[in-house]
Amino acid sequence: MRQRLEGPRMGIYRSLVQDVLTIPVSISLPRLRHEPSRPLSRGKLLTFVLDSGSTYCSLTPQLIREIGLPFRNRVSVSTQLRSSIVLTYDASLAFPTCTLAPFPRVVVAALPMPRRLAAYDGVIGRRLLERWETFYSGLRRRLVIRDYRSFWGWLFS
Repeated sequence: MRQRLEGPRMGIYRSLVQDVLTIPVSISLPRLRHEPSRPLSRGKLLTFVLDSGSTYCSLTPQLIREIGLPFRNRVSVSTQLRSSIVLTYDASLAFPTCTLAPFPRVVVAALPMPRRLAAYDGVIGRRLLERWETFYSGLRRRLVIRDYRSFWGWLFS
């Protein structure tokens, strides 16, 4: 008889892989000292593209205006479309469809999505992707994201 080992619950997200890797996200204002965060996406899960070529996370300017995120500063950003100065904002990201731990404070840039990706709400860039371990199975066409280190992480790193 096998014994099941119980330990601390850690987060994981599994997805079938398509052309564009996406993850459902809920956005809220960053927490103040005593204030609970509240979802701002009005019950709708936003869909973000996972982009290892992007340093920052981004949201469309229209969505930032709708949500009313607090302004942070201006930064210089280079994209495939152009290089420009863009505004950045503070947000909190949660992943309600899986057990990945939320990010209580994330800097997001206000950038429009390219025409091919216009159906998506934003991009999760390297600053957050570096905190996760990802494993892609080509045979199963499945992507697994973990917010903790696994056996495979040290084997393939």
